[in-house]
Amino acid sequence: MNNILKDSAIHGTPLMPLAVYDQVYLHGGLAVPYHWHEEWEWIWVEKGNLSFTINEQKMIIHENDLVLIGSRSLHEIRSLKHSPSIHHAIVFSSEILKSQYEDQTMTEIIEPLLQKTIILDQMIPANKNQKYRTIFKKIVNYHTRSENDWYFKSKICILQLINLFFSDGFTQKNTKINRSEYNEQLYNAISYIHENYAKKIFIKKIADQVGLSEEYFIRKFKLKYDLTPLEYINNFRLYKASKMLNESSNNITEICFACGFNSTSYFIKTFKDQFGVSPKKYRDVNNKKIN
Repeated sequence: MNNILKDSAIHGTPLMPLAVYDQVYLHGGLAVPYHWHEEWEWIWVEKGNLSFTINEQKMIIHENDLVLIGSRSLHEIRSLKHSPSIHHAIVFSSEILKSQYEDQTMTEIIEPLLQKTIILDQMIPANKNQKYRTIFKKIVNYHTRSENDWYFKSKICILQLINLFFSDGFTQKNTKINRSEYNEQLYNAISYIHENYAKKIFIKKIADQVGLSEEYFIRKFKLKYDLTPLEYINNFRLYKASKMLNESSNNITEICFACGFNSTSYFIKTFKDQFGVSPKKYRDVNNKKIN
């Protein structure tokens, strides 16, 4: 799989390869672009509704639904316009489930999951997941309290959840294991955007790169991802800008041009349209959260 779309973040530590992320978007604006990672990612949407696309399957996820994203699954997450939302993501290495002893658990449950001959359902709706949410909340609370044994307790909870997934039938045989799950042309187009977002991008050049006419490429991209290529480019640039606002001391103009925008006023306008606040306000609010 193309490394351009691979998430470069490190989740947890070598001794505790598990991280919990609490994501609050009071004004909407969440736009996590397409990416993949080796880790599994389980998400509980506590408040609001979100749009998910996982392995090219688009879903609207509602309050208290759970989403289960497997290793190397190409996915993206978006707010529904300016709708507020809160969600919690548990990201962990599936290697923590391994055991050197080939017991029944390893041979009948863990190994099939690791080898992807059996996969978990991608979504468990709120009306069927109350007991799952109870365990999920424990993991979130363990991480928040950060007591010495939080990782040990979290690992036990993950095993409990996997046991419930199997016993309640939220698993299925993987029928796609020996064939590509992605449209190669559109996958390459997204990779090109992620690699060149800081430069001027011509839609015709992307279409040429993937061997399609410009008109057909735009139509096919829109049909698959519910965004035009230009909308996706702008969304990705805004996502990178939001990361720079949080992680750098660069001023607004520097961030604007570093993310591929050629007009500060246009950048500020589109940023506010996406996130509901100006870049300066966004940075101020997030700095307060950190401090």
